[in-house]
Amino acid sequence: MGSQSRKYEHPLDAALTDRNMFSWFGPAIALLARHWPVALAAGLATVLLEWLLALLPWPYMALAPWWLRALNTFLGYAVLTVVPVIAYRAVAHREGARYGVGDVNPVPRAIVCAVQVSIVWLIGAWAVVLALGLIAGIAFKLFAGSQSIGTEALVALLVISIYGLPLLVFLLSPVWMMLGVAGLLANAHAARSGDSGLAAVMHALRLAFGQVRRVLWPAYLIGAVIAALIYLEMKLHLLPAFAGAAWFERCLVVVVVALGVVMTFVIERVYAPDLGIEPVDAEAPVLSAPPPAPAAMPPRAPATSTTPPQVVPAAAPPVGPAIAELIERDLRVNPASELADLVERGLTADARFFADHPESTVTLAKRMVQAQRPDLALRILQPYVKDHQDHRLHLTGALLAAELLARNANQLPAAARFLAQVKVLYPNEPMVDRLIRLTDKAIAESGSAPPQPPAVQ
Repeated sequence: MGSQSRKYEHPLDAALTDRNMFSWFGPAIALLARHWPVALAAGLATVLLEWLLALLPWPYMALAPWWLRALNTFLGYAVLTVVPVIAYRAVAHREGARYGVGDVNPVPRAIVCAVQVSIVWLIGAWAVVLALGLIAGIAFKLFAGSQSIGTEALVALLVISIYGLPLLVFLLSPVWMMLGVAGLLANAHAARSGDSGLAAVMHALRLAFGQVRRVLWPAYLIGAVIAALIYLEMKLHLLPAFAGAAWFERCLVVVVVALGVVMTFVIERVYAPDLGIEPVDAEAPVLSAPPPAPAAMPPRAPATSTTPPQVVPAAAPPVGPAIAELIERDLRVNPASELADLVERGLTADARFFADHPESTVTLAKRMVQAQRPDLALRILQPYVKDHQDHRLHLTGALLAAELLARNANQLPAAARFLAQVKVLYPNEPMVDRLIRLTDKAIAESGSAPPQPPAVQ
C-alpha cells in the first residue's frame, strides 16, 4: 500500500486556499531555497541562449524583412518560454517525488507544448500591437488634420507625457498581474497536461481572469508603488548609471527567471491543483474482492393476452447521469464556478449521480475545493470512498475527505472516526498517521470529546 501514500496533495494546496497574491511570495521563496540549483540553472541558461542568439549573423533589424524580424522575436521569446518550462518540470518532478502531486510530461512533449504556447502568446501580442497602432494612427491623423494646435493642446500633451505612463500602469495593474499569472499557468500546463499550446493558454486565461479577487487589491497596491517609482524616475532620474549596463540586465534576467520557475509551482497549486493529482502509472492494491455479479434472471414466458400491446413511450434520460456525463466531458475546460453549479444540480437530482465516474471523482472534488465549495466536494467523495475501495485513487479521495471534514471544528470528531476506519484499511500508510495526529491535536485544542472509533464495515 505504500504506493498510494504519495498520491495525495501538496501542503500548499491547503495553505493557499482562499488566499490572495501576497501569500504566494513566502512559499515561492521557500521553494527557491529548496530548488535553487534548478532555478539558477534556468536563469543562466536563458542568458546564455539569448547571448548565443545575438551572436548569429542577423542583419540590421530596422531594415530586415518582416519575416526575419518575426523570426528573431519568436526565437527570443521561445527561449524565455522553453527554458522555464523545462526547469519547472524538474521542480514539479522533485516535488512529486516528495509529496506525490502527479506526473509530468516527457521532455520532448514539454518542449513542443512550450513552443506552441510561445507562438500563441506572440500572435496575441502582435494582434494587440496592431490594433493599438491602428488606433494611434487614426488619432494622429485626426489631430494633425486640425487647423491649429492651441496652447491648451500643448499643455495637455505635456501632462500626458509626464503622467500618462504611471497612470496607465496603475489603472491596468490587475490586467498585467492576471496576464502574468496566465503566462505561468500556461507553462505549468505545458509541463504537466496533454493540452495543445492554444488550449493551455485559453485554459490559463480563463482561470486567471475568472478569479480576479485573488489579485485585485494586491495588484493595485503593487501598481501604485511601481507607478510612483516610474514617476520619480521621470522627474528625478533616480536610477544609477549601471542600471542600463548589459551585465545588470543579465543579472536581472537570471533573478526573474529563477523566481518565475518556483512561482509557477505556487500558482499551479493555487489555480489548478488538479493538474497534479492524477498519476497515470501507479496501481492501488485491491482491498476487497469485487462484489459478485448478480445472477441472471430466468427468461419470463410471454404473456398471452387478447388485447393488443400498447406502445409505451421511451422514458426521458435521467437528469443526474446526463449532468455527470457533461461534467466528465468538460471537467478540465469549464471554470470551477460553473462546475460547482452543475454538481449542485446533479446532487439535487441524485446524491449518487457521479458514482459511475470513479476516474474523475477525486479531480472533481479538488475542483470543488478550488471553487470554495468543500461541502460539494464531500458529497461527491462520499459514494466514491464507500463503493470504490479497489480504485487506484481511493486513498487519495479518503484523505481528501478526512481533511475537508477536519477543516470544520464541528466536524473534528467525525473526521477522527472516519480516519479510524481509513487506518484499518491502510494500516501502514504514513499520511493516514499524520492526519490522525493532526486531527487528535485539533480535538484536544478545541476541547471536543474524543471519538470512539467504530468498526469498519
